[in-house]
Amino acid sequence: MQYLVCYAVALIVALLAKSWKKAAFITLPILFLLTQIVPGYVPRTKVALVENKKLKLLFFNVYSGNRNYNRFMDYVKSENPDIIVLAEVNYKWWNALAELRTDYPHHKESLRDDNFGIAMLSRIPFDEAAIVKRGNRGVPSIRALLFNKKLCIWGTHPLPPRRLDYSINRNKQLKFLANKVVAGSNTVIIGDLNTVPWSPYFKDLLTDANLYDSRQGYGNQASWPSGNSLIRIPIDHCLLSPSINVISRKIGPDLYSDHLPVVIEIEF
Repeated sequence: MQYLVCYAVALIVALLAKSWKKAAFITLPILFLLTQIVPGYVPRTKVALVENKKLKLLFFNVYSGNRNYNRFMDYVKSENPDIIVLAEVNYKWWNALAELRTDYPHHKESLRDDNFGIAMLSRIPFDEAAIVKRGNRGVPSIRALLFNKKLCIWGTHPLPPRRLDYSINRNKQLKFLANKVVAGSNTVIIGDLNTVPWSPYFKDLLTDANLYDSRQGYGNQASWPSGNSLIRIPIDHCLLSPSINVISRKIGPDLYSDHLPVVIEIEF
């Protein structure tokens, strides 16, 4: 989106200067960017459902150094989700969430002192819940089955692409997740994927796992960094099987993390 704005400004300048060749040259990347952005604003056709179960999920990368626990707790109470998935959860955060676990008694967590602890809290009982690790760094994901194993939810947080080995590890984790999705199942992958929707690795995940981006019809939905809307990009995602409909999707307020929360209501 930021590139589109920059190119649009450049195009206006070129047109005002009557520099037609430059204007024509600038139009090409604008057209390409539009092909990447416009589909996100086109609503997806919903599928017909038999059971029509509804579920509200909240994902939030808490930022391990964030100590504004009460602000988050208040937000959870206001949104009242059925399932909460959290990234960067350490022991301090987990202890602070003790009260929350009264309302969300079913949980699975892998607490770490680095930025890759993860937790899933639910009002709905798990049929199964497991910590799944892949790669030499042992970055954990959570796989949970619910509703008599009719729904599979993955909570995940791959490494950020800060350097080459991290990028390779992230890409392998996305591939790993794609291979774990059972064909024909109701699957949700939710988390900070540390990649943008126009990344080829993100697109491969959608294709290989036969999932779709829940942002479809809801626009950009940028979530990081929280402190600067001008450079904010969508890296916190919720991917769904075609058998799952989105009822609503939104980005939440600043909760003193570097990420904004994602709240999504689905039906299947």
